[in-house]
Amino acid sequence: DGKPPMWYWYYMNTANKILFQNDLLLSYAVEYSDYEGGAHGSYRITYTNIDLNELVTISEEDLFVPNYYKELTNKIIESLMKKYEVQKPDSLLMKGFFTIEDIVPNNNFWLSDEGINYSFNQYEIAPYAMGVIDVTVPYSELSEILIPDGIIYRYFIKKN
Repeated sequence: DGKPPMWYWYYMNTANKILFQNDLLLSYAVEYSDYEGGAHGSYRITYTNIDLNELVTISEEDLFVPNYYKELTNKIIESLMKKYEVQKPDSLLMKGFFTIEDIVPNNNFWLSDEGINYSFNQYEIAPYAMGVIDVTVPYSELSEILIPDGIIYRYFIKKN
């Protein structure tokens, strides 16, 4: 009768969410999910941070001193270890993560009063079943690699 078969269906959803906003900064998420057949659908989230004074997007390079990558990687791993209650990085493998080497800064973050919130999408550092992996790294743990008087200090860290 011209209708698609009952087993043939798909969907695609997108949503925008404001996660943090003040007079100086806007952090928002774009969530995307779809199902195109197969074992399961897909879900991912992408963050954008905008400096409202300059009207530019903010990247990791705008927040951290040169050569920040290794230290930030270590801080992300340490925060994941706390979240998953393990004592050694390799113990994350027993929680389902692929490899420790996959856990690196990915520029997919949003800023809040507490810290930098990173998300790793499905299959990025862990299997689909673990979903999107979220981790927050407190600003207090990043003081050595934050740009002095940079965006974080101006917007979040109170000077004495």
